[in-house]
Amino acid sequence: MKRLMSLSLILLLAACGGGGNDDNNNTDQSGGGEVIQWDHDPSAIIFRADLTGGNNDPFFTLGEVPVCTIYGDGTVVWTTSVGDPTAEVLFGPADEPRIRRFIENQTIIREIYTYDAQADIVEFGANPVVETLTITVNDVTHTTDGFAEWPPNYFEDIVTECQTLSPRPQIYQPTDGAWVSVERRDHNNNSPSISWNPEETGLDMGTVADSGEPVWVSGALARALWAQLRRSAPDVQFGQESGSYVIVLQLPNITRTSPPRPVITN
Repeated sequence: MKRLMSLSLILLLAACGGGGNDDNNNTDQSGGGEVIQWDHDPSAIIFRADLTGGNNDPFFTLGEVPVCTIYGDGTVVWTTSVGDPTAEVLFGPADEPRIRRFIENQTIIREIYTYDAQADIVEFGANPVVETLTITVNDVTHTTDGFAEWPPNYFEDIVTECQTLSPRPQIYQPTDGAWVSVERRDHNNNSPSISWNPEETGLDMGTVADSGEPVWVSGALARALWAQLRRSAPDVQFGQESGSYVIVLQLPNITRTSPPRPVITN
């Protein structure tokens, strides 16, 4: 049924020219008279290019940033090096005409709806890294992956287009805050480590690890942890008297998954 809906949508877009003569004043969530419509909520995902699978540590995957994501409010978030967990994370705004042209290119020119997701039905000897593309417009979500016999450079070309969509890219910093999850692990002499003082930083790694729940940190602490993870391996160890710990940061609308921002009341 979803396949039929997707093909119907691409035929509609092609017949109507994709709404290319839009204007910047059409910003309501319903999309007005435009053929291409999407949810304008800042947390809604219009498009995402991602790499999933592989033999990565499941704990560290919680803090991974997808290759490129376009959110409902027009924010684009991407990494500067695909598959590198320490790569710079960039973000920037894209206006509706740019987003509409991007969607037109994927649906009409590249015919993304004609490619299905095949990874779940292919037999593998190991857990492979899978390139995935997901698009959500007009209340239809369609996902395809690298086992769908894409044309050469299909994923790379779409990623490049997504990563250059915003005319004003900026280096991301967690100005609002971040969720920190912590695990206690045996010290690994082959992994980088830093000394951690819970009294000076206000964050006790042992307490968070024992709770099994992430905690929200903000301000200088969030920025310092983010900077540390960007310039070292994900398995950097934080050592304090109670043991050795590894962490991940989850950021709403940045990492692949994250709890929502906490509701702070006076």
